[in-house]
Amino acid sequence: MDPIHGSINNDGNSIEMDIYYKTLCSSGLSFVAKQSQQIEQRRQTLIDNKQKIVYTNYDSFLKYSDFTKKIIDDFQTIETCLDQLDTSIPEFKDQCQTFSTNTKQISNRWNNVSLMLSKYPQLIEFMEIPQLLNNCIRTFYYDDAILICDFVTKLCSKHSKDASIFQNMLCEVDKCKDNMVAQILRELSGNILLPNCMKMIKYLRQIDRFTEDQLRINFLTCRDVWFQYELNREIGNQNYCKFFQMSTLNQINRATESFRVNIFDIVTQYQAIFPEMDQPDDSQSKNHLQSKIINSWLLVKIEQYLNILLTNLSSCISINSILYIDTVIENCFYLGLSMNKIGADIRPKLILIFNDFFEKRFKHCVQESTRKLCDSFGDIFVAVNNESIEHYPILKKYQSNLLAIFHEIHNNVPLALITTFVQTLNTSFETIMMELKSYI
Repeated sequence: MDPIHGSINNDGNSIEMDIYYKTLCSSGLSFVAKQSQQIEQRRQTLIDNKQKIVYTNYDSFLKYSDFTKKIIDDFQTIETCLDQLDTSIPEFKDQCQTFSTNTKQISNRWNNVSLMLSKYPQLIEFMEIPQLLNNCIRTFYYDDAILICDFVTKLCSKHSKDASIFQNMLCEVDKCKDNMVAQILRELSGNILLPNCMKMIKYLRQIDRFTEDQLRINFLTCRDVWFQYELNREIGNQNYCKFFQMSTLNQINRATESFRVNIFDIVTQYQAIFPEMDQPDDSQSKNHLQSKIINSWLLVKIEQYLNILLTNLSSCISINSILYIDTVIENCFYLGLSMNKIGADIRPKLILIFNDFFEKRFKHCVQESTRKLCDSFGDIFVAVNNESIEHYPILKKYQSNLLAIFHEIHNNVPLALITTFVQTLNTSFETIMMELKSYI
């Protein structure tokens, strides 16, 4: 083989180009002249060999072409995936951080659950506090209930508000406190003695649901509920008596007795529980609102009693039979004397009420007797015209009616009404005289 061709056939990486140039330079002209022909022959030989190889390996070339396309497509797909991967890496990083955070939270929760399980007996006892508190309230063990409430409050104050178990416990205890307050108020609304009243107020102060003013108002409201129940039991469910005036006067006496006993008891309880009412005047000025509370309540009760008295006395004005009102007056003024001991004397008001009643009662009885007498004159003079009028029983009936009304007031003569009584009698006599003249 020609050394030049051999050098050309060898790998270009192993033969330097300057070797070929040196060979050409060192050869003769004949050799150089033959090189173009040899190169052409060599080229044609390579082309022929190439064609043979192509024809021989046609299938392989086709497969190579398909593989090349697939490889190109795969490279493009890989490039696209790499771009997507590059875009997704920050999101993946964030998700990894989120996963790490969640893992830490799960770990903390797991530690908390493990700690909770280790403290399971104490936790069960803590969770049973609301049930224990309700049992104490239902069985009226208020001292124990208040101790439990204080314990829970102190325990929960040591922990942050993020601890939901303690916040839920506080809510449950608050509900129990509300139930206890409602139950205590129901007890104050019943027939309760002073020592128990003082205990109930002490419990309400410890629960600290009301201000001092609200405590007074709630106390009077509850006691007023009991008072209204007692009053309705006394006067609201009476059977109708044979005589209407007996039922009316009996109702006044029952109402008076109920007001005298119960109002005095309630005010006495109030003064014992809230003793600032008995302090000197300079101290009372600091509790001006507190004194207004009891005074306002007393005014309402006095107004209620006076309305009951006025209503029943008004229904007695037109009664034709004799009214035994002495007992009623005595009981009413005894009530006024009792109310005077608590600074609410109502006797001046009673005087005005009874004076008005006696005036209307006297006028009604005299006018009714006069009317009946005058109406009877016509029948008498038509039937018998020659006898003396003084022998007729109608005059005796008129006289007995006047004596009856004087009998009602003879023990309680209202001096302020003497002039009115005289004028009423004179009017009656004048009416009778005018009626008699019309027949004579």
